[in-house]
Amino acid sequence: CNTPCSSNPAAYCGGPWANAVYGIGQSPLQQTQSPGFMYLGCFADSPSAKALPDLLADDPLMSIDTCAALARARGYALFGLEQQSLCYGGFDYGQAVIYGLSSNCGYNCPGAASQKCGGDLALSLLQVSKQAQVINSSVNCSSLVATGEPGSFTLNYTLDAPGKLAVSVTIAAQAGLGQVLDVAPGAPAVYDAWVDFLNISASPMAGQDFSLQLLSNTSFPAVANSMTGWDVSLLLPGTNTSVRQGRMQPWMMAGGMYYWNFTVPGSSLPQVGNYSIFITPPSGLPNITISNMPLTMTLTAGAPDPLHSNCNVSAVHWNVGTPINISIQLFDAYGNAVISPPEDCHVEVYGTATGQSQLLNCSSFQPTSSPGSYSLQYWPLVEGQQSIFLSLQSMVVGGSVVSIGPYVDYTVYDGSVQFVSLPDRPPAGQPVVLELTRNTSYPAVKSTGNDGWLVSILASGTSDTTVLGLMQPVAQIGNLSRWELAVDGSYLTKV
Repeated sequence: CNTPCSSNPAAYCGGPWANAVYGIGQSPLQQTQSPGFMYLGCFADSPSAKALPDLLADDPLMSIDTCAALARARGYALFGLEQQSLCYGGFDYGQAVIYGLSSNCGYNCPGAASQKCGGDLALSLLQVSKQAQVINSSVNCSSLVATGEPGSFTLNYTLDAPGKLAVSVTIAAQAGLGQVLDVAPGAPAVYDAWVDFLNISASPMAGQDFSLQLLSNTSFPAVANSMTGWDVSLLLPGTNTSVRQGRMQPWMMAGGMYYWNFTVPGSSLPQVGNYSIFITPPSGLPNITISNMPLTMTLTAGAPDPLHSNCNVSAVHWNVGTPINISIQLFDAYGNAVISPPEDCHVEVYGTATGQSQLLNCSSFQPTSSPGSYSLQYWPLVEGQQSIFLSLQSMVVGGSVVSIGPYVDYTVYDGSVQFVSLPDRPPAGQPVVLELTRNTSYPAVKSTGNDGWLVSILASGTSDTTVLGLMQPVAQIGNLSRWELAVDGSYLTKV
């Protein structure tokens, strides 16, 4: 990107088959660039988990050059400036940009007013560039070694820096003899072993596409056709053989570096677990070492899929006051067990008789020993049919229609029953009313009136009880029922 703009020759407007890329509202990618570093953009930061983990300096005269020198001296690939004076270093590009872009990098550097040193929780992020060293060296022809062919000489020269090697041979002109010979650069490039494998996109869920990126030195050749590029392979969970996925292709060139991109299709990531990612150089290139490779990526289950999830109850007939065991199974589209139910997962209980629905959030279900399975006990309070089904992504997945009958003898009754006190020392022969309150778990009284609390009396000085009758419900107060029985005064004639 070295073609001057026609309207402003001081600026550059791309180049042959090269785009100068800008972001709307953002600084240009090459806003700050030198042979030692490259500006990547302004990114948000966190007060706790920093985008770049290591604080290198807090300098009241901070500048980008100062921070770059600190990062290079300590071997960091990335560095960033924040709040004018803070310099950070790191290696993980994915972590550095995890909080997204920011537009708050407006603080001028105190050590270089023309530069920007981030902002409040805003990081001016830069890349340490590793450039080829310029070498000027000459060798006297007397040091050349003669070969077996007359007039031919050879020399082994060891290159100790990356980049293309330009070799020129000069033969001084003498009277009628010799010539000046220049060997133009054109030898194969010497490849830099400095290559960064960048994991930019967050770890995806099973079945989702995943983006990989790689950063290489400029000595890497431009791609000529679809047959050239970095090979990408995956080692799937539980396997011993990696599977080739395809080749990375160039994404952009900035700051003297190639950025390469490859998208692993979700169809290659069907199951949860740890995947190992391998990047290998194209055929015919030397064995280049890539940093942080292989990379291990952990995939989690995707969202519950309506076609693979279900809802069940263990029977179809129940009684009021006895719990219904509801179980749900949550699996994603690839059959992976969902470890944590999402917020939009509900079990709906619809009462046909009442016309009312009750939503049970899946997060209230308890996980079972089977991954992806959860259970809950639901206590029906009214008779009639109730439909129980699972709702996922606003879709009804399925369930059961259960019949709820009345209370039966084997219902487990609550012991919360209180016998209400009588009037204090009533006169003999006066009728009294007995009262008690009970928990709602006690069965409803049958319409025949033959069910209720049996009341008996044992008079003072006697040994036989007299049955007075059955208490009947007279009122419902909150969750408690009140029961009464009027006792005739003729049973209460003796003090």
